[in-house]
Amino acid sequence: MVLDWCSEHRDRSLSLHQRSWCRERQRRPTAKLTSSRCIWLTEHHFSFTTFYGRRIRRIFPALAVCLAALLAFGFVSLMPSELAQLGKHVFFGAGFLSNLVLWSESGYFDNAASLKPLLPLWSLGIEEQFYILWPALLWVVFRMKAKVGRLLAVLFLASFVINVVLSVTDIAADFYLPVSGFWELLAGAGLASWGQIVLSPNVRSWISFAGLVALR
Repeated sequence: MVLDWCSEHRDRSLSLHQRSWCRERQRRPTAKLTSSRCIWLTEHHFSFTTFYGRRIRRIFPALAVCLAALLAFGFVSLMPSELAQLGKHVFFGAGFLSNLVLWSESGYFDNAASLKPLLPLWSLGIEEQFYILWPALLWVVFRMKAKVGRLLAVLFLASFVINVVLSVTDIAADFYLPVSGFWELLAGAGLASWGQIVLSPNVRSWISFAGLVALR
């Protein structure tokens, strides 16, 4: 997921290097955060507010309905201690921090997963934490005229190494912490920055088969 900066048509004050970079990005299809829309990374056109506003409008309506319904159900059917835990999880879930609070609760005395209806929000927390940091990092890279590929490679390797180490030393931290899960999202960012990949039907079939085997 890489921002598609195409500001050359609106800001002629950009350097030759920046205009060339933008022309190259316009020729390559992108996805999601990569966005088919142009995000203007210039002093006068780029807006973090616009980007994060889109994320909020996409996520919050459904999330708010889910959280409100659970609170209403919990108020009627749960014991006070259980309702207190649900309220805590709703609060942190609304702030995309479920993975961190669930990590803090993990351990021998943790409640069963079946008693945590908002447990699946741990993955949404990691995803949104990535979305908070990644656009800012890309903006810095763009302003410094650095190469996005190098940033992707360094961050991917660092996150993957942390993931491997924590999988041996602290499995709960490995599962819940964002830093050990960012490599998966960075892999998607790398594929998006690469552009459209055209594969023959046979190759796609073999890749799908390999994925099924890996799941076993």
